[in-house]
Amino acid sequence: MLDTEVLEGQRENLRLWRRTPGALALGTILEAQQTLLTRQGVHPDVQSGELPPVMVQYFRNHLQPVMTPAVSRESHHWAMLLDLLIKGEIARAADLGCQRLKSLEGYAKGVTLDVARNLELVPLERTSLASPTETMQAGRVAAEELKIAQRTRYTPKWGEPSGSYQGGGKKGKTKGEGKKGRQEGKGKKGKEDEKDKAS
Repeated sequence: MLDTEVLEGQRENLRLWRRTPGALALGTILEAQQTLLTRQGVHPDVQSGELPPVMVQYFRNHLQPVMTPAVSRESHHWAMLLDLLIKGEIARAADLGCQRLKSLEGYAKGVTLDVARNLELVPLERTSLASPTETMQAGRVAAEELKIAQRTRYTPKWGEPSGSYQGGGKKGKTKGEGKKGRQEGKGKKGKEDEKDKAS
């Protein structure tokens, strides 16, 4: 039987994964830690073995600025999942992965993006000082104030003099103010008077 490693060629990472589980994760996390601290002017001792949860920090500093929104969202999940595994929170990491998979399944089946995101455990990146709940409450209050204002005041139509509204119905027209009556005595009564004068 042929050794599968011979057929895999130069895939050293696959051989390392099979022989020494966890070595790839260790190298990745230490590299991320070193990159973050070096950028801050600190030179960490990568041989110390300390593994603080740094993957989300690395994502925010180095990955998010160069990623599209969809790829950024996926990367955020993977970074948080890795941080949970580093801290030994296996159950929470499993929950995070399961909810993300449910979200992707729903989106693939036609569920709207907003509904799919509500299945996930990773919160959306906030771009405002106000929380979503605070913004929604402010919107409700503004809508209620607008309804009350519309019920309690009347806005005159364009061209209508202020104070001419009398509580409903169209403004009545006095006799002689119709289209015919405005023609200076050209109404029905005006024509009869002209006939009497001519005779």
